[in-house]
Amino acid sequence: MALLAASAERAESLAAAGADIVHIPLAAISLHTAPDRVAAFPPVTIPDPVIAGMVDAVQQSTLYQYIGDLSGEWQTIIRGSPYTIATRHTRSGTPIRQAVYYAGDHLAARGLAVEYHEWNIDRPANVIGELAGQARPDDIYMITAHLDDMPSGMLAPGADDNASGSAAVLVAADILSQYRWDCTLRFALWTGEEQGLLGSQAYAAQGERILGVLNLDMIGWNTPGSSPDIDLHARATMPATVELANQFASVVAAYGLNLIPEVLTNGTGASDHASFWNAGYTAILGIEDYYPNNHDFSPYYHQTTDRLATLDMAYLTEYVKASVAATAHMSGCLDRTPAAPTASIAQVPAGVAVSWQHVLPNVAYALHRGTAPWFAPGPDTLLTAVAWPFPAALAYEDAASGIGDPALNHFYVVLGLNEAGDSAASRRVGEFDFALVTP
Repeated sequence: MALLAASAERAESLAAAGADIVHIPLAAISLHTAPDRVAAFPPVTIPDPVIAGMVDAVQQSTLYQYIGDLSGEWQTIIRGSPYTIATRHTRSGTPIRQAVYYAGDHLAARGLAVEYHEWNIDRPANVIGELAGQARPDDIYMITAHLDDMPSGMLAPGADDNASGSAAVLVAADILSQYRWDCTLRFALWTGEEQGLLGSQAYAAQGERILGVLNLDMIGWNTPGSSPDIDLHARATMPATVELANQFASVVAAYGLNLIPEVLTNGTGASDHASFWNAGYTAILGIEDYYPNNHDFSPYYHQTTDRLATLDMAYLTEYVKASVAATAHMSGCLDRTPAAPTASIAQVPAGVAVSWQHVLPNVAYALHRGTAPWFAPGPDTLLTAVAWPFPAALAYEDAASGIGDPALNHFYVVLGLNEAGDSAASRRVGEFDFALVTP
């Protein structure tokens, strides 16, 4: 380790030569986590069916598309116009700003409040999408990655470093934004990382109540035929970071993911999580098999050959599944209020068929039948119940309907349920008018 004073240009040249650059601010560094910035991170012992649904929603094809967009494999659409992102270097001007807009537009399309956080008037902004908490909006949890890349020429694909982590953040936003949360979730992409964590350092210095940070940096390389090892970097002097890393490792086991996590309690400071460590926050780094001695680190690091085709997409997809689940468990604030499904009814040869669509975050459904529009669902009215994992089609054919007896009209209601058994009811549907019956 060497401690030296260097200009931004000198730091960049050292990074290009393979050095891990960490910018040390002139202001005092916090050595201990502040009490108002500590949360408990218990290990995950059993899978949560709602979070399991989030895991299942991660698709390899989506990651492939996003990484290809960010690494210039093809044209993408940014603010309505076609553009190829040939580099995301912090000092590249238009290309990195286009990458920032690509990410910001993506987050905004998911309904998030987007902030372009300026840390230097001459450099591209960080971009942060916020999903505000309903009950505790000041409690903030973050999933982050650096958007900028190397080398400094006209071509810098940066597929592994770090379009892989950036795509993971975008996919997490795609999925987690479909749910309601009591606390605030933020999805952040940093610039200036390759010059010494500059963007994240400025953000972490704002002093907000950030209770947990998962930072992802280079999560797509795995030597063909090797074991799917991942590193989770924590700091032993900040015990909550070790708890958070252990929780991530337990997520891998709970959801049966094909990864082998290793928790490192003397972790590297060479990525944006270190900006949060230095500000007293609980943060961890998820990276490919980096320690010890770059054991299975990408051979294309900081080269123009860091391309999409070199990535292990199956490994990357498992890593992103773990990261989405880890973010949900890290926050511990998923709103589990059941949602009312929408029921529909149709005549079939056997009688009638009642169908409905799955609605988040329900984990089970119960279909009831009565002879009056506003019957009270109970054990004697239950026709069928189905729990997660759900079949491809949620439907029930009732052969005992009153189609053959005009004097008898059955009504149906579908209850959406959470783990506690709380329910939300659909509107009733009747077998003769085949229309929603409204109050």
